[in-house]
Amino acid sequence: MEIFNTMMEGLGEFLTWPLPLWFALGMLNGMIFGLLPGLSGSVGIALMIPLTFGLSTAEAMTLFVGAFGGQTFSGSITAILLNTPGTAPNAASTLDGYPLARQGKGGFAIGISATASAMGAIIGLAVLVALLPFVRAIILSFSFPELTMLAVLGLAAIAAASSGSLAKGLISGGIGLILSFVGFSPVAGELRYVFGVPQLWEGIDLIAALIGLFAISEVIRLLVVRETVSAVPLDTGFSRKEVWEGVRFVFRHPWLLLRSALIGTGIGAVPGVGGTVASFLAYFQAVHTSKDPEKFGKGDPRGVLAPEAANDAKDSGSALPSLAFGLPGSSDWAIILGALVLHGVNPGPNLIREEPVVVWVAIWVLFFASFVDSLIGIYATPLLVKVTRVPPSVLAPIVGVLAVIGAYALQRQFVDVIFAVLFGILGYYMRRHHIPVVPLILGLLLGATVERSFFQSLEVFDAGIWVYFTRPISLVLVVLTVVIFVAPFVSTHRRQKALVETGVDG
Repeated sequence: MEIFNTMMEGLGEFLTWPLPLWFALGMLNGMIFGLLPGLSGSVGIALMIPLTFGLSTAEAMTLFVGAFGGQTFSGSITAILLNTPGTAPNAASTLDGYPLARQGKGGFAIGISATASAMGAIIGLAVLVALLPFVRAIILSFSFPELTMLAVLGLAAIAAASSGSLAKGLISGGIGLILSFVGFSPVAGELRYVFGVPQLWEGIDLIAALIGLFAISEVIRLLVVRETVSAVPLDTGFSRKEVWEGVRFVFRHPWLLLRSALIGTGIGAVPGVGGTVASFLAYFQAVHTSKDPEKFGKGDPRGVLAPEAANDAKDSGSALPSLAFGLPGSSDWAIILGALVLHGVNPGPNLIREEPVVVWVAIWVLFFASFVDSLIGIYATPLLVKVTRVPPSVLAPIVGVLAVIGAYALQRQFVDVIFAVLFGILGYYMRRHHIPVVPLILGLLLGATVERSFFQSLEVFDAGIWVYFTRPISLVLVVLTVVIFVAPFVSTHRRQKALVETGVDG
């Protein structure tokens, strides 16, 4: 009863002026920065810190979390329509969202994305509320071995789920891992593979790589093929009915929605893993729980539903360690918690004990942000899909300029622009030769995590490599990784056997 009263008190606080104003400003900030490639929501949140010094704790929390909740779905709009993810976790939505846009079904894909995002957030928040009293035991059960195997599991899943052969997926992931070793070692601190170039000391920026592999490679493709994103002409007509078909599609696949949201919540709750892993793992399970996995990567709506549900659910998951322990579940929460410290707030268990209403304000903000963001996306879709019919001579330079600005703006280093262009050329040729780019991204993203956690596991525990087999959660992750690698061979063997039997019977 006490929890219910505090929850209602938090809702009342959220609905009290001027918190709705700060919510709207935060949402606007998140949507703008989520739409612009390279300028992630973290940048938008950081830029608002000076505006909050005169605000109360609840007002500041509303502003920051509103921006946090507003960015997630917005980044999927450009991912679907332009093959340019607004934020890193939205990269998974390009795999089937962009093929749908090319088929003239951009409105359908956005309808799926908006609905899956909202429903994923609701499921994630329900889990957050249920687990808030028990989150300490859950988070503390993850140590270095579990973090290592979770990252390895993510790499294995994406390599196996990639279009084309498993070998090509593994090669792509291996390239990403090698590139992640550039710069200072996260363990010993020595420089590696910099070839005397100071700009490589900090490694290769993930955002620059994403912009290159998706946005600039698409610019090159548009200029080469000289056709619009959508092959369906504009005069075929666009109706809002197409968007609502996407909405209904989500509710016709409740179990996929639930599984994807739970994956997003679980991965988001582990500090340092990130939403990108959550989105791609949700995509992987969608592929391998379907009866026709060969349709994925070619415009399968389920390939939009799964990562988008996980993407928004991971926001709720990352709120668990952030609000319960003061351990940021993502880079966005790291900025939010840092800003709250400036307001004299001590994030962690003390925040829940001393200011529970503020915690519930944050939860209500996440709840309403998911709806507002998705509704705006749904009703703006008729205008947004027109982008897919813009001539390539106009669209390609615009996307190219936005990509270059996004690559430069994050750290204001021209070397990031060079990286983006080089990755763009690499991405274009990888697509031409049917080599998946997603494992490369995951390898680049998770390489440092795997290396750091692996050596920390060996240093902290005395069991050596056997530590991964003596801890229950780690052992489960090892088994899942092995299953992921073995499953494609078993599936292929069964299909071949079925074909032989069919041929004999025929």
